[in-house]
Amino acid sequence: MFYFKNEKRKLGFTLIEFVVVIAILSIIGVVISSRFIGKTDEARISRNIANVKSIEKAVNLYKVDKGTFPTIDKQPIEGTPEKIDFSLLVPDYLDRSPYENYQVDYLGKVSPYKDIITFIDSNLKNLLIAQGVDIDGDLEITITEAEQITGEIVISGQGITNLSGIEYFNNMTSFNMANNNVESIEPLGVLMKENNGKLQNLDTSGNPLYNFLTAGATHRVELDFMIGMRLYPIWVIE
Repeated sequence: MFYFKNEKRKLGFTLIEFVVVIAILSIIGVVISSRFIGKTDEARISRNIANVKSIEKAVNLYKVDKGTFPTIDKQPIEGTPEKIDFSLLVPDYLDRSPYENYQVDYLGKVSPYKDIITFIDSNLKNLLIAQGVDIDGDLEITITEAEQITGEIVISGQGITNLSGIEYFNNMTSFNMANNNVESIEPLGVLMKENNGKLQNLDTSGNPLYNFLTAGATHRVELDFMIGMRLYPIWVIE
């Protein structure tokens, strides 16, 4: 007579069961974390929107009271927003400074601060990138990159109409912008203020708006761009 041996099943998980359980737990974890992250992002976005609205209101109230925007070193111009100096707003206009940095444009619109320079004329931006200004090669030009340029910049004869963005190149020593059709003097005026005399050679010839700047190459002229009370001496090449 044969007897079948009745073996008791060992307690515990098999390898396959263990893998299945881990996989299920992983899926549950991903779903929960994605929902949590989504809620966190929504809260952050809502907070940033509220911050922008509050800061924008404070900035424009300051502008009404003081006549200038509360920026760190210079006023914004078209296409070039400036970083907000919150020490000028706290405590009279804001109860505290935000953790993030913000910037204001010339119309009083506030946005998160970006180091990237905004160029109205894409020709100007592309020329500067071609001359090696874009140090990290990301096809954008930052304020930090612009401030590292200490030599000559040449943008002559390229059909440029707007110089917005050039004011950040406040360490260059020579600027050739001849034979364009630049429509505004303001960016160059801001540059002269920030440059503190480093810019010694400037060629504005062939730009109708700048004809009044032209002087003999051997003559030193002093130009006042009506920014503050200081005159900024430069060489103007005819």
